[in-house]
Amino acid sequence: MASLRSRFSLLWLLVVVTEAVWRTKLIGDEAACESKDNMISARSVKTSEDTGPEPGDLAAAFTVRTLDGEFSYQPGALRGPLIIHAFTNKSGFLECLWSSESSLSSLVQNLPDSAQVLFLSLDDSAVTDALWMREQLQRAAVQHSKKEVLSRLHFSPVPVFALGNWIPAVFYYWGCTSRNCVLAQAVFTSEGWNMPVVIKRLDARYDWLMARWSQKSYRLMDAGDGCHPSPLVEGAVAWVSEGNCSFFTKVQSMAKSNATGVLVYALPGNPIQDMNCDGHECDTPLSIPAAMVHLEPSVAQALRFGQSVVVSLQNTPSPGFFFSVDQQGALAEIGWFLYPSFSFINWQAQWLRETIHGIAHGTVFMVKVHLLLSSRGSRGDTSFQVELYAVITAHGSDDNRCGEFCVTSHHFLFNTVFNNTLIFDSAGSPLGCTTQVKEGAVPNEYGTWLYGRGGWCDGQQVNPWRVDITEQLNVSESNTVLYFSAFSREGDPNPRKDPGYIIMSSFLSFTMDPAMGNSKV
Repeated sequence: MASLRSRFSLLWLLVVVTEAVWRTKLIGDEAACESKDNMISARSVKTSEDTGPEPGDLAAAFTVRTLDGEFSYQPGALRGPLIIHAFTNKSGFLECLWSSESSLSSLVQNLPDSAQVLFLSLDDSAVTDALWMREQLQRAAVQHSKKEVLSRLHFSPVPVFALGNWIPAVFYYWGCTSRNCVLAQAVFTSEGWNMPVVIKRLDARYDWLMARWSQKSYRLMDAGDGCHPSPLVEGAVAWVSEGNCSFFTKVQSMAKSNATGVLVYALPGNPIQDMNCDGHECDTPLSIPAAMVHLEPSVAQALRFGQSVVVSLQNTPSPGFFFSVDQQGALAEIGWFLYPSFSFINWQAQWLRETIHGIAHGTVFMVKVHLLLSSRGSRGDTSFQVELYAVITAHGSDDNRCGEFCVTSHHFLFNTVFNNTLIFDSAGSPLGCTTQVKEGAVPNEYGTWLYGRGGWCDGQQVNPWRVDITEQLNVSESNTVLYFSAFSREGDPNPRKDPGYIIMSSFLSFTMDPAMGNSKV
């Protein structure tokens, strides 16, 4: 677990100002909150008369001060993409992103060689933020013997609002459009308190716990470490500590106790973590929401003395945290980070570097066969080649996640002997399509783009499966071919509802030796 700055645990408190307008005020030098769940779009409220930077606009030259001197961008001068990231200590998502060892390691190990990253801060504490971010990545680079990557990482001590160039306009105009960008917060109230206490939260990974927090107030009850069911939390949100068991066990125990949700608080000095299931835990559905927060002493004390505490969950709009400039010098969106990891920066930089543009997202391309013109092989005295040519994709998601996210096999059996098999063995795997970014898969879309699929990935052309079957055929006799497919290499998924489906086009391509004239096959 990466080092944690002490101010990660600082609060935001709401105070009343004139005319009964509520505003947030930071106690201490800063802090607060971040979002992940409810979709809040800062851009959606703009009118047609609003103007601002848009994807595809050319980025103007700029220079910013950095901890090591200056970073200058000149159009056409970089050989790869530039990623620009603005940190804020008010975000639980960014806290986890910067505190997770796996996240930091992914950046220093897998950032494409041609990519540059400029790190900024949205807060007044930009100097401290820049020093801390550099320290985190320097440590990770040394640990993984990747010190050379540091020359492409630039840290500015100047806050975004003081840059004096066009960069702030992009961050503010390209406000949050979905999870992990707005500031997700937990708001606590209790009888006798003069003001509510507002702290940042990070919701459990969305594809593990599908339940979402409602826009209402919940009763909060202490459940210790949450590793065992407790009747006290029935109908309430359980307040549990991290440790002693997995996040899955905590949420499962509280679900069995009929809790309406779970707030796991980090132990003092620890960062907010990415709450997720592990291995076979993920096969057990859980129906309550959960989030991680910092330990708030006033909340813990009130619960300890038996005082009633009420919690509500809110999302506050925020400027964007990431955008990029591609190698053509055009502004480009980074897209949606599904969970706190710098891997999403790597995948975007990879895609931008490959200059794969203009492919429709999520489109499956059906390819029609053309006769091949090559000449190869012979059977008897007839020179020819026969090739199986098939385009196969699987779609839909039934109760077995078929056919898009389940493993299916596709068999072409020639003459009852020769079995040619195509298996979509990465379907349903957590990162199956991330390995296809170099081949055209579009990263960071607003959906489950990174999961492996049955024969396709978002935005990527579906390439045909081609097999030379010349030696499997008899020239002087009739030939048979049988196609069949299987679920998980065994049989029929037999869904109870919403069955998935397979799209297939298959052909046999015959290539004749021109010297054979009118010979027939």
